[in-house]
Amino acid sequence: MLHAGKSFLRFLLCSSLCLAFIATLANPVLAEPLPGPGDTAPGRIDLNAKPQLNPSIQAIRDSGVLRIGIAYPDNLPMYGHDNEGNLIGYDIDLARGMAQALQVEPIFSQPKVTYNRLIQLASADQVDVAIGKLSVTIPRLGYAKPVPYLNLHQSLLINRKVLDRISKDPDNIGPSLRTAPLRIGVISGSSHAVWGSTTFPKASFTTFPDWQTCVDALINREVDALFRDGFETSRIVKSKPRLALDYVPIILKDKIDNIAMYMGPRMEGLLPVAGLYINISTGVINEEDLFRRFKKEMRDSPVAMGKTNKVHDQAKH
Repeated sequence: MLHAGKSFLRFLLCSSLCLAFIATLANPVLAEPLPGPGDTAPGRIDLNAKPQLNPSIQAIRDSGVLRIGIAYPDNLPMYGHDNEGNLIGYDIDLARGMAQALQVEPIFSQPKVTYNRLIQLASADQVDVAIGKLSVTIPRLGYAKPVPYLNLHQSLLINRKVLDRISKDPDNIGPSLRTAPLRIGVISGSSHAVWGSTTFPKASFTTFPDWQTCVDALINREVDALFRDGFETSRIVKSKPRLALDYVPIILKDKIDNIAMYMGPRMEGLLPVAGLYINISTGVINEEDLFRRFKKEMRDSPVAMGKTNKVHDQAKH
């Protein structure tokens, strides 16, 4: 009798569970309803929320202009002025294209300051973008963020007689140069003034206001070599064949010189825009691309011969 009672209880329990399951199928639990317009309850989306532009882009749109600071002095074919005073050059076209992509007008300024100071002006929100064959260095990263568009190499333009004294073995020039007590000229406030002691730890360095005075110092035997990028050192001897008799450019293939435009903290939101624009327009080009693109200009360097440092009165660069 007891066994029959337990069986009856099991039957009732199973029956209850089955009925509950059937009731669930007949009345399924509804999913969370979709939010309606204006519904801002926690965890829900307001479909009428107003979109907000990136603050950097918003600031540029509000002003209607892109403020572009370019390096001083002119350095065509990268940036400079034509005979009518119009700004031209690879960097200028790049900056204008960015402004057009942002649907604003480009406004250019060329303060007579060093490369380093121009980047600091970007960090001080005096310009939105600093451009003009500006190299990437660790100290500069403390002021502004770079967007690379050109890769060059570090290079020496060296007196042939000095080079012969250092090494007559073409396969051993690099190590010999790096340990030689050279007198090297660099542009004041340039990336090469920063890198010099690392690349050539045994050398002594003298800074000059600009590239012209560097070349003058080399010709006047005030220094043994000049330190800059491969485009500029190669351009000197291609444009001035007479110099090629006494001086030779040596490109350091293991030393990359990244060239970039810079944006200060207020314009950091512009970084992905600039990076995408470069990628879809020119891409990051290298030294060989630059040589091919400006083959004619390589034979027409603005640097003169036979001048002395005393005749120059330009701001330090």
